[in-house]
Amino acid sequence: MNKSFKLYWFYFFESLNAFRSDSKLYFAYIVSLSLVSMLQNGMDIMFSKDKIILRIISKLLFSIIPIMILSKILYVIKIRHFGLDDYKRVLWQFWRYSFIYFALISLAFCFYFISSLLVAKIFPEIKLPQALAYMSFLLLPVIYMMIFYSLSPFVAVFEDDLSDGVLFISKKLSKKALGLVVTNHIVSLFAPIIFSLVIMINNPLFKFYTALILSIPEAILSVLMILTTSRIYLYLKQID
Repeated sequence: MNKSFKLYWFYFFESLNAFRSDSKLYFAYIVSLSLVSMLQNGMDIMFSKDKIILRIISKLLFSIIPIMILSKILYVIKIRHFGLDDYKRVLWQFWRYSFIYFALISLAFCFYFISSLLVAKIFPEIKLPQALAYMSFLLLPVIYMMIFYSLSPFVAVFEDDLSDGVLFISKKLSKKALGLVVTNHIVSLFAPIIFSLVIMINNPLFKFYTALILSIPEAILSVLMILTTSRIYLYLKQID
């Protein structure tokens, strides 16, 4: 695991060096991601809590734009390593399998939560927190999919031959260096969780300015995560 940890940071700092050397290229992406984040937070303030449908629509719309920006970075990476490709295909594949990945994990987690609710309902002496603890074994499929399918959007973009199936290829690659993939996934989750804590701020104006300040480092980390995961994918493709 220590070797995987060191290898992860090697690729992270390699991505950071690539980011610095191509700063003009990535600057536009960072500005775009920051603006999207600012607009989304502005919409949250504009739409009051009773306008829940408008808030959901705005969140859905502003979740698509970052996918378009990040897929553009993947498009550049693919051109450099694999030759020309169609950007529309890269965008579609990245969006499609990001959605599938998220949907699979969400469905598995919902099954766990609903099962816990049923246990608490059938057995009144068991409270929900206890039921959640008793049924925690159902989180194993969630963890499994989070780890082994985490490379699926990158497989869908970079692989030309998908006859074996994107999820199968992702699992096969992950098994080559499981510790590295787990480390990458934990770090990839850590940053969004930290930045999402801003939703706990009650004062709308303070919340907006905090989100405004954090939008730039959040955008930089998003780009670095894409670059790092792409490098890890390329590494896994090379080893037996």
